[in-house]
Amino acid sequence: MRTIRLMADYQCWPLWDEDGNVDPADLPLSDALRRRLVAWAQAFEAGFDWDDPAASPPMSPQAEAAFVAERERLGADLQAELGEAWRVTVHSP
Repeated sequence: MRTIRLMADYQCWPLWDEDGNVDPADLPLSDALRRRLVAWAQAFEAGFDWDDPAASPPMSPQAEAAFVAERERLGADLQAELGEAWRVTVHSP
């Protein structure tokens, strides 16, 4: 069984396996799910201050709640599309 982890990080895809970062295009996923994964990763980076990372503001409570809710939906949808041969884990910071 192959394991894939859903985890947001800066300047990379939000999917990881035992070898590292995974491009969603390399997995048997629908285009719609790939687009949602990219949008979710972009939402994570949206408020990041690249010139002064320490000055980056936290997400608003509403934005964080939406981000977490989408993370859970993405995890469930990844599992549904990848099927029983895969184990999907969701990383919550």
